[in-house]
Formats: sequence, structure tokens, C-alpha cells
Amino acid sequence: MRKKGKEGRRMEKLLQALKNNWKPLAAVLALAVLAEVFVFNFRHWESLGFAPATLPTPVAAEGFIDEGGGVYRRQSQGNAPMALEYTGIGAELKNIQLGITHLANAQDDVKVNLEITDEANKYYYHMPTLTVMSEVPESRYFRLYLKGESEKLRLLFSSVNHGDAILADIKVNVQVPFFFSPWRLCIVLAVLAALWWLRPGSPLYTVTIGKNQPLGKAKLAIIALFVLCNICVFGQVVMTKNPAPGTGRFNQQNYYSQMAQSLLQGRVDMPLPVAPQLLEAENPYDSNLRGEENIPYSWDMAYFEGKYYLYFGVSPVLVFTIPYFLLTGRALPNYLIMLALVCLLAAGVFLLLYQLIKKLFDKVPLLIYLLLGSFILYGSNLANLALDASIHNISVLGAVAFAVCAFAFWLCGLGPGKLHPLPLFVGSCFMALVAGLRPPMLFLAVFALPLFWGRVFKTRQLFSRRGIAATVCLLAPLAVFGAFFMWYNAARFGSVFNFGHKYMLTTHDMSTRVFIPSHVGRAIFYFFFQPPAFSAGFPFLQPAVYSEGMQHYNFVEPMFGGIFASQPLLWVLPLWFFCKAELKAKKVWGLVAGLCGAAVALAVVTAINAGLAQRYTGDFYFIPCVAAALLLLALIDRKTSLRQQHMLRAAVLCGTLFCLFYAACLVFSVPGAPYTGMREAAPNLFYRVLRQVQFWM
Repeated sequence: MRKKGKEGRRMEKLLQALKNNWKPLAAVLALAVLAEVFVFNFRHWESLGFAPATLPTPVAAEGFIDEGGGVYRRQSQGNAPMALEYTGIGAELKNIQLGITHLANAQDDVKVNLEITDEANKYYYHMPTLTVMSEVPESRYFRLYLKGESEKLRLLFSSVNHGDAILADIKVNVQVPFFFSPWRLCIVLAVLAALWWLRPGSPLYTVTIGKNQPLGKAKLAIIALFVLCNICVFGQVVMTKNPAPGTGRFNQQNYYSQMAQSLLQGRVDMPLPVAPQLLEAENPYDSNLRGEENIPYSWDMAYFEGKYYLYFGVSPVLVFTIPYFLLTGRALPNYLIMLALVCLLAAGVFLLLYQLIKKLFDKVPLLIYLLLGSFILYGSNLANLALDASIHNISVLGAVAFAVCAFAFWLCGLGPGKLHPLPLFVGSCFMALVAGLRPPMLFLAVFALPLFWGRVFKTRQLFSRRGIAATVCLLAPLAVFGAFFMWYNAARFGSVFNFGHKYMLTTHDMSTRVFIPSHVGRAIFYFFFQPPAFSAGFPFLQPAVYSEGMQHYNFVEPMFGGIFASQPLLWVLPLWFFCKAELKAKKVWGLVAGLCGAAVALAVVTAINAGLAQRYTGDFYFIPCVAAALLLLALIDRKTSLRQQHMLRAAVLCGTLFCLFYAACLVFSVPGAPYTGMREAAPNLFYRVLRQVQFWM
């Protein structure tokens, strides 16, 4: 009771300190409002002083029909060019309003190129391409920087589907509307509040968790609310692209449902028709042959002895699709599977980190725990995978979610002096399901050895008569699921260890893929050390350059920088060489080394078996993030000066904020090959965010 009372008094003291510091909160709110009104909307205030100007009647309206009142309508004109040309303007143009309305599909963009003259350019000067969205009013206004008066203006329209009608209402030197954005205000307010309330000297750091510290209802509520907020963020990403079954580019949205139907009928193959040309092909795995001879086939299916099989993991079918079908009689859309997985991922990450802190560290600020949990969650390169609920992304994100939950529940089962069978059982179920998604990730199971070593050989709580219940709960799920997956593989491909990787009908012949030693060094560079390519324009992150002169085939998709080059918090990992004593005292020295080694091993295996792609990094990026979090926790938990603690807190805060920024850039940057990215999936959202971020346009 004494400890509980002390913790309660500490929380009361903290709340009182927050109440007494209302002035900084008011200042932060005032700054956010002022920024929204005067900074982000300075184009509105600037335009109030523009001299009025009116465009004359166009001398040429190619592809348009005059509707009167300066409005021009484009109707079905085949592939004829579309242009509006104005002459004799005789005014200095400060801005232009491209009042373009796409009548066929408001989600489609319209590209416009301006050609204009001024006192420095007698002939037409070509301006960069502009993008206008009908439902994004901000995208209609553009600032012009010209030299003196302009006489001619020509607008060239493109990116309009054949036959689509648009209305064009072009004006110049207009008053830009005041665009108030509640989301932008909230984000700015949150960032400013975080910089103040999470500053190194904040009283919030006095609330701690660790060994022998009760969690308490207040702390539990804070953690639960924080996890829920992260689930909402991931859920919003998932729901941004919400296709119905069967609408995917390669019709993969119904693969899981088809596999469920097969299993319920006692079959292990996919109920898909096989084209006679594929059956007769000399080498059905030759992608060039299939393309040249126009052989129909199902993309990314495993093809073996005249039948199709699902390669990308059967675990989601067992856990989600079949139960949903038995309960409702309907197919389960992929995006609902992805939503369930992101819930498991977010909850699993914070549960795992809490269990590690509870068992290894004495006193860690609750804020540090929340920040490092966010770093692991978003630094793992999984947020952008949630955008596209394809079987590829579900297999990667699902395997990570299951692996994280497995270790989290195993740690929950390791009580002080005793074992809890139920958490051990749940953890083993999660780990067994990893085999049904990404078999190479079962390599992570080796980290279970140090977890249970002492319980087997020292306290004899496992594999002994008194530990029979815990032993059965730990091993039974692994044995049952393992036996099922071995039977499943043998029934499909004749071998218990053959998951069908070499039989995939994909971009190249996987059955002839061989090991090339140079792949090792290249994979380590591109996955870990390649610098990200930033630009000044939203979404700020561009594909990094991939170049080499080796004459061989390798599957490559756009990469956006290695994790060590793009996540500053990982730069603490070299301290592993210099803080051996401190890390060994906290029992994390070997764990950090093992995690880093496991990440490198999985990266090499991925590059050899599959190739280089941003989505593949989700398999192993969470591992060095956990290693860096453990090292930082060990440094924070040790007894150091207040100045050193402040430096560590500042590093964690800045590193986490940059991690969130980088994750947001990835969500908007990654094209999602071979599928659609944010720009294609939600163009209105993409360009609305673009204009709210690039407010200076």
C-alpha cells in the first residue's frame, strides 16, 4: 500500500504542475492559431493587394466550346489537343485561378502547362506542369513570378481521359480564398505541444515504469489511449484504399477467399482454371515466354504439376477468412484482414516493449516508453504497407505482427518465480502462425532460447513434472501448427519443407534463381546504408538511385533509403562497442548484438530469394529498431548526470519526431508497385495534403 500511495502522490503532484503551467499551453495554442491564420494563409493576405486584371476573349480555344461568361467546355473530341490562348493582356500577372471542373470523375486530375510572355521573354516561356483537382479548391490557385506586363498566355491541358468533359474558367490576379484547415491546425498544435511538454526538463518525465513498479490505472489508461491512437492512424491508412474483393490489379483480392473454399472442401490447391497454353508450355516459369506467347496465368500463384497453389501464407485463411465465412457465409475483404493485423501489430509492439522494460530496467520514464514504442512501430517501414491490402503486404505485416505478439506473450508468461501457461500458449500460437506467412522469419524463434533457458536448466519450471502444464502450453501449438504446415506442404509439393517459393509465376523464373555472392554486400548497402533522396517538394521523399553494372537479372522495386541512413535513433547502435559494461549489467549486450545479426541475416536471405524492394524491408526493419530501443533504455536507466539524461531525452524526442515524418513521407511517396500508391488510390487526399503542406504555392 505504501508504494501505491507514493505513486498516487506523484501523479497528483504531476497533475498539479500541469494545472499551474497553463500559460505555456495558451501560448502554444496562440502560436498554432497565428500560424494557421497568417503563415499558412499568407497567399490570401498577399492577394488582397493585387491590381485587378481581366483576361480577354481567347483567340484560340482548341478542343473547347464557349459556354459564355468566360467558361469553356471540353466535350468528346477524340484525342484532339486542348488549349486556350489569350493575347493582348497588357497587365502584370500576379496569380492565376485555374477554375477547372472535371465533370466525368472528380477523382481524376487535370494537368495544365502554362506558356506565357513577359518583359523578359518576347516568345512563350514554358512553366512547370500544374495539377488541378476538381474537389480540391486549393489546387486551383497558383502564384506567378513574372517580369513586368504579360501580353500572351497559353494553357495546354492534358491527363484527361478520352471523351471526358471539363469546364475551364480561367482568371488572373484574383483574391485567393482563406483556406482554414482544422487538421493542419491540430498537427501544428500537437507538434508545438510535444516540443514544449516533451522537452528534456518536462515534469512529465517523473512518471516512470519498470521493475517492481505497479502500472496503476492512470498509466494503463494513458498507454491504452496511446495505443488506440496509433491503431486509428494505421486504420486510416488502411481505409484510404478500400477495394472490394476482386478489384485488385491482378485480381488478388479474392485469393484468400478462394483458398478458404478449397480447404473447406478438403483441397489444398486453388480453384482456378489453368490455361491449356500454360499446361503445354516448355517452361511455365519463364516470364518472357509467357509474355511473348500470350499465355494466360494467375499472377504470383505457385504453379506445380498442372495446379495453382497459394504461396503467400495460409495463416490469414485459417485465422480470419474461414471463421468469417463460417459465421457470415460471405467472403472476407482483404482490408479487414489488414485492419485486424494492424491492431495486433500496434498492441503487440507496446506490450513487448513494456514487458522488456518491466523485466530488464529499474526506472524508465513513461514518455520514453511511448516515444520508443512509436519509433519501433513507425520505423519498421510497415505503415506504407498498410495502404495496400494485397496478399504481399498482408504476409509481411502479418508475420511481423504475429512474431511481435509471440514474444510479448512469452514474456508475459515468464512471471517472477513461476510460469503462466495461458500467455505461453497464446505466444506459441502466434509464433506458429509465422510459419504460415513468412517461413524465414521463424529464425527469430532462436531468441526464445535465452528466454526459457533458465526455466529449463536452473529452476526446472519447464520439461519437468511440476512444469508439465506450462510445457504443454508452450509446445502444443508449435507441434499442432507445425504438423499441419508440414502436411500442407507435403500435400502440395511432395516435401514437408517446400513452401512453393520456386514455383511462383512472377516477374522471373524463381526455379533457376541462384546465389550470387555480390548480392550480400549489395543487399546490406541498399537495405541499411543507402542515403534517402529528399527533395523540396511534397512528399519530399524520392526513390533512391539504383545503379550497378553487373550483367544478371535481379528483381528491383523503388527503394527510399536504408534504415541506418534514414532513422537517426539507430545511430546509437555503435555505442554497443563502448558501453559493454553497462549493457551487460542490464543483460542486453548479447541481445542487441543478436538482434542486429538477425536483421542482417534476414536482409541477405530476402535479397537472395526475392530481390530488392521497399516492401521487403518490413520483414526485418523492426529488429534493429528494437535493438536501438533496448540500448537507449539501458543508457537512460543507468545513473548519470541530469545533463546526460536531458541529452538522451532530447535525442529520443527528435529521433522519434523525424521517424514519424519519414513514415508519413513514405506513405505518400511509395508507389506501391505493382499496385497503386497514395497518389493513385486517393488523389483528392494526396493533392489536398500537398497544397496544405506546400502552402507557398
